Amino acid sequence: MLRLIFSTVAVLTLATGLMAKEPKEITAAKKEYDQTKAKDPEGEREHYANALAKIVAKYTQEFRDTGSREHGEEMQAILAELKKYPAPKDADSKKLSALMTGEWHSTRHEFLYKKNGTYVMLPEDKESPRGKWHIEGNQFSQTEGDVDAHYTIVLLNADYFVYGDKDAEFIMLKAKGKK
Repeated sequence: MLRLIFSTVAVLTLATGLMAKEPKEITAAKKEYDQTKAKDPEGEREHYANALAKIVAKYTQEFRDTGSREHGEEMQAILAELKKYPAPKDADSKKLSALMTGEWHSTRHEFLYKKNGTYVMLPEDKESPRGKWHIEGNQFSQTEGDVDAHYTIVLLNADYFVYGDKDAEFIMLKAKGKK
């Protein structure tokens, strides 16, 4: 019985600690989203996702500039929150594909996505990883060699590309001046 009590207290303490770590940025953005989502659910989903992506972009740029992982936990928490709000399954594939073309930066690499459905890691040379990409609705697929990866798009606009699968979430930032 004593073991059960200690186990219960440990679980509650852990759960409370995890909930307490939700970044204040999520709480503020979620509150605004909850108050306005009934008026325009998709518009507000996109607004909420954009607000969160902007925070993650700040942390991503900080990592790229300094190598600091100071906000790693907050970044992962926000990306996990974003995953709950995927783009609609019937999203406009042509519009999203047009937004996808151009130069994008992840936390570690830079990529060029071309209109012809190919991409290359930058700087481009004969050794650079390259492959094909495709968007259908809210699904993004990317192939490099014989590896085919499929992701669900959360947000794709002129600034941010947020996507993920069952295991992880990712963000890329559109290169400045190359929209």
